[in-house]
Amino acid sequence: MVSANLLSAQNKLVIAQAVGDSVMWAQAMASMKHEYDSVKQTEDRMLSGHINLLSSLKVDDVICNYEIYGDLTIIDGDLLLAHSKINTDIFY
Repeated sequence: MVSANLLSAQNKLVIAQAVGDSVMWAQAMASMKHEYDSVKQTEDRMLSGHINLLSSLKVDDVICNYEIYGDLTIIDGDLLLAHSKINTDIFY
């Protein structure tokens, strides 16, 4: 799921590019970098899980694992593989 902050930064980037505002463009890029870094830090704290062929992937399972456990599934459409990342954070 794409965050609202990332969508906002992408929209700001498009507007800045269209009107030629370099300051707005730099702010939008900084916002996008911040969003990317926060997602990357979350992913770096996770353990690598199993790799499935894309044909055996069930979307309902991916959604369920994300909503219940916070696990991510990274899909590579070129190689037709789905790689799981297991959430290691403990919630009480």
